[in-house]
Amino acid sequence: MANESGIEWLVNPDGSKGLTVNPVVGCTRISPGCGGGYIKGPNGEQGGCWAEELVSTRMSKNPKLPMYHDLAKPDGGWSGVVKLMPERLKDIVALGKARKRNAEKKLVPAWSRVFVCDMSDLFHDKVPFEYIAAVFGAMACAPKHLFYVLTKRPERAIEFLKWLSLWQDDDGARQAPPHICAAYLNSYADTGIWADTAATWPWPLPNVVFGVTVEDRRYGVPRLDLARKFPARLRWASVEPQLEDLADVDFSGFDLVVNGGEATGKTVEMLSGKKASTARPFDLQWARNVRDAARRAGSRFFMKQLGDNVVENGVPLNMGRKGNVFERFPVDLRIRENLPMPA
Repeated sequence: MANESGIEWLVNPDGSKGLTVNPVVGCTRISPGCGGGYIKGPNGEQGGCWAEELVSTRMSKNPKLPMYHDLAKPDGGWSGVVKLMPERLKDIVALGKARKRNAEKKLVPAWSRVFVCDMSDLFHDKVPFEYIAAVFGAMACAPKHLFYVLTKRPERAIEFLKWLSLWQDDDGARQAPPHICAAYLNSYADTGIWADTAATWPWPLPNVVFGVTVEDRRYGVPRLDLARKFPARLRWASVEPQLEDLADVDFSGFDLVVNGGEATGKTVEMLSGKKASTARPFDLQWARNVRDAARRAGSRFFMKQLGDNVVENGVPLNMGRKGNVFERFPVDLRIRENLPMPA
């Protein structure tokens, strides 16, 4: 099902919580943005992916969540298992049929911001192109919702596009992407969505925000150019966790830039006896530089969190968990701009 989420950039214009939905679960590490994930002890790696941590410590051990039980290794961390969850496709389609009452008490189509695959990467190499097409088909069925897709694998997203362009039916005829997406949606989830419905879908889908993670220069920044090659009505960059200064990065072509430091909620005891955060440091000047780069590109800027290890000009500020409280941010970083909902 689609679940309410506390993710800050998912908050809806009316203040209600946004949603997450997971048609794929499970992942593997691919770059420093994935961090160490599950912290094994004082000598464990710093940082980590919140999804990996959540699966390792809670979800894989929850008897009510059997689908997560083999996603983590016994001692923590992703196991490498990636699962398709076709029943979630029906949940996405159902969002398009949902109704709510407006200020005049009239029933109108419901709408929300939705994060797709916060427990995986839709473009992971273990997810078939046919299934990715089905997910896009499901999102097309809920045009009033705004779906955020985030990947660290934009090169595979480009391969998916090539596959779409070369796809042929049994008669050897090429088909438009919406028809292909509808066909695989019905194949995986038996939703009754067929080509006549898909013929009304615009392409690229106007309610899908395609995004990439940009944690550093070596792995993150090159993803920006790849993302620009993916035909999307809206694009976003998730500069979280930011691991180094990205002052001169070009965000042109991106409608939204989300920024944040690393928040693990964990500490380790140092030789001195003092406790230190496992999060990697985040300098406030880095945030200001990303904000200014977003401004130069004409992008909206959303300051999500400062993280658990905030520094300024290299000096630790010892804010602890307070670095994640918006009211504690420096005034010039209390900025949370977001994309408008589909018309």
